[in-house]
Amino acid sequence: MTGTGPGRQPAGRDLWDWFDWPARLPWHTPPIRVEDSLEGDRYVIRAELPGIDPATDLRVTVGHGVLGIHTERRSTATAHRHAEFSYGTFDRTVSLPDGTDEDSVTARYDNGVLEISMHVAGTRSQPRSVPVDTG
Repeated sequence: MTGTGPGRQPAGRDLWDWFDWPARLPWHTPPIRVEDSLEGDRYVIRAELPGIDPATDLRVTVGHGVLGIHTERRSTATAHRHAEFSYGTFDRTVSLPDGTDEDSVTARYDNGVLEISMHVAGTRSQPRSVPVDTG
């Protein structure tokens, strides 16, 4: 039996659409997609945040070695026949590398991408074995 109620797809939809069923569950919040890199002496994080107003819908925090991104995307439509856009509140935290200067953080939003940059004093030390003393 086919229908168009909550959680149902109209007949004739592509079979591959069924593989995204977890994303349609009410408790699923899609993450903010990010990429990070070391560019010279700067640690740079870029986050995809299309369709928001950074002046009212975006908050960036930094402290204790963690960067936080909080945003809200609201629908302007009164009713949707079909929507694959995500609306609601979205949060993401990113652990900062050792040596990050949290006081040097800058943020810029352009064309749906948030870029956050901060100075890094040095690179992380390489993993090494640690001798364990006994008694």
